[in-house]
Parts: sequence; structure tokens; C-alpha cells
Amino acid sequence: MSFLAPRLAYYATLESEIKAFQARYGKKVLLGLGGAGSNLGLGSDAESLNFANTLWALFGPPGLVNHDLQPFGSATLDGFDLIRRPADALRLARHAPARALLHGREQGLLLSTAPSCSFPDPSTPLVYLLQANFVWVRFFNNAACEIGADGFADALRSWSEALEPGVAPQRDSSALRTRFFVGAPSWADAAPAAYGALGAQLKGLAVLAQQLKCAGFPNLGGLMLWDGPEGQQNVQGGLNILAWAKRGLWC
Repeated sequence: MSFLAPRLAYYATLESEIKAFQARYGKKVLLGLGGAGSNLGLGSDAESLNFANTLWALFGPPGLVNHDLQPFGSATLDGFDLIRRPADALRLARHAPARALLHGREQGLLLSTAPSCSFPDPSTPLVYLLQANFVWVRFFNNAACEIGADGFADALRSWSEALEPGVAPQRDSSALRTRFFVGAPSWADAAPAAYGALGAQLKGLAVLAQQLKCAGFPNLGGLMLWDGPEGQQNVQGGLNILAWAKRGLWC
């Protein structure tokens, strides 16, 4: 690979781990792109289309390009999590979903993104949100709408209503309905204010999860916790915070 594309690397360990994780646990594995510190810039629609095609070739099913060019070898990712600046997101909205959903439908390729809880979030235009399968809304580190803030309930309603079918053109199958997830911190240092609003006990997150599940939002997918490794180490009552959250998602 270093000869064919000097700036690409091959991750043999990740190749085997991705395949084992998908087969053993039935979990989806998405590649995260963009976000803080990213230097990716898309200067035109042509660059955006080329970028979408490149993602599909490098991380989609084997056989689209030379096997030696695929960073994860024979492992096929389940989708992409894209966090971009407004102009880039608008361009990707035209091309990345088309590549994923039209050419990747047989493999069930997924798209997701993680906007801030303020609605609308200018970093992720609605036209792109409505192309995504999952929208992980970050209800933390934003005093106006985070968990425990006065604007939390209004923000929840705004996100649910905006992502409902019929609000704007969406994908062509109700089975691919956009689901939004309430993003919460999994440990105190991630977002002190939002984490503190959950209370001193981890079961506070279970209470919040139950309230959300029973609130009747038709497109609520569940919770998103940032991040997993820290959450696994945050334990009370014999359960880590991830397990507490899962317990609360039952009415």
C-alpha cells in the first residue's frame, strides 16, 4: 500500500477486529470523518462527488479498487459519520447520501452526523440531516439547550419535529426513517454541567432515559453517550453508565 498510495496505511488489527465485532455481536461499525481539528475542505461539488466515490471505494465492499489500497482490507464498514462545516455538509448532502443509499442499499450502508443541540445547528444543514439514518444530537457543552438547561425540552421537540417525514424531502423508504438520539456525557469531565444535571447517582441517567422513551417522540432512537471507554469505567451499583442508560430505555 505504501507504494501505491504513500499516505494510506493498512490496519491489519482493525481489519480483524471490525469483522469479529460485526459477526460476533451484530454491531454496526461506522467511520467518523470531520469534527474538531479536521483539515478536510471540499471546494466544489466536483470535489464532493470525488470524495464520496473515494469513501465508497476505500471502505465499501471489496473489489472496487485494488485490495492493497483498502485501509481495513477485506472488512466492509457499515457507514459513515460525517461532521463538517456548512458548505461541505451541503455539498456532501448532494453526493454522499446518493452514493451510500443508491449504490450501497444492498449492503445497508448507513449515514450519521452529530450536531449540537441548538436548533438549527449551522454546521449541519437540515438538507443533510434528513439524508442521515441517525442524528446524534449533542445535548451537552451548550448552556442554552443541554441536559438540565431551561431550553432542553424545547430543543428536544424542535429536533423531533424537524426530522419527521414531510417536513422536507427525505429518503424514499419509511424503513430508512431518520432517527435522532439524545447525546449525553458518560463521565463528569466530558461535560460538567450536563453530567451534574443527571444527579449524584448513575441511575439518574436511567431516569432520564425512561422519561425520554416514554415521552412519545416517534423518531427517538435512544441515547448516544460520549464516550464508550470512559463510560465503561464509570461504575455504580455494579453497572457502568452504559448499562444504566440501557436499563432506562424500557417503559
